[in-house]
Amino acid sequence: MSHVISKFMFGAAIFFKNPLDAATVFTAITVFRILQDPIRTFPQSLMTISQAMVLLGRLDGYMTSRELDSDVVERQQGCNGSIAVEVKDGIFSWEDDGEKIVLKDINLQV
Repeated sequence: MSHVISKFMFGAAIFFKNPLDAATVFTAITVFRILQDPIRTFPQSLMTISQAMVLLGRLDGYMTSRELDSDVVERQQGCNGSIAVEVKDGIFSWEDDGEKIVLKDINLQV
């Protein structure tokens, strides 16, 4: 790939009648070699950044999710050997808006 770029650049220099001496050619080749790795890794960097943005969006959605409606949850300290967790007519959904109910009429005692 760098050969194509260098040929294109030197061809453009000849076309526009810019003088090409040894110092100019060697400097240009050195710059092309230095830029070779960053140009090669640039697409991977963009993919990593986009994956990080998706991950941060998911984490933000998870951390700000309203897991329980505080109006329908009753908490008591200690169970004294009786029921520790009880669900009566529970309705559960995957999303916070609750439009698509996944489980309903769940009764559970632990």
